[in-house]
Amino acid sequence: MKCKECGNDLVRVEVAVEDADSKVISLQCPACGYMEFEEKSSNKIIDGLKSKRIQMKDVEEKIVKMNDQQVGIYFDRETAERLSLKPGKTVRLSFPSKNKIIVNLDR
Repeated sequence: MKCKECGNDLVRVEVAVEDADSKVISLQCPACGYMEFEEKSSNKIIDGLKSKRIQMKDVEEKIVKMNDQQVGIYFDRETAERLSLKPGKTVRLSFPSKNKIIVNLDR
């Protein structure tokens, strides 16, 4: 297949997607950096991720002051039970943007 930008041959690359069971196929141009994802493998990844999603309503929680150095978030009982949250459990936080926090639970 040819690159839509420069006409060079595209290279087929398998790309890992976080939380997916398989890889998605990307077609990439080594000359100009153009890339696209193969529709069939992309749809397979999306379907797989949707099936893993926990069906829970969004919850709104308040940030509370713990002390002069720390703030915290309380989770309601239903959320804590559905996610198997326990006191003392370790979580990893990442910050993809200024207004988004991702909490990864170590299992």
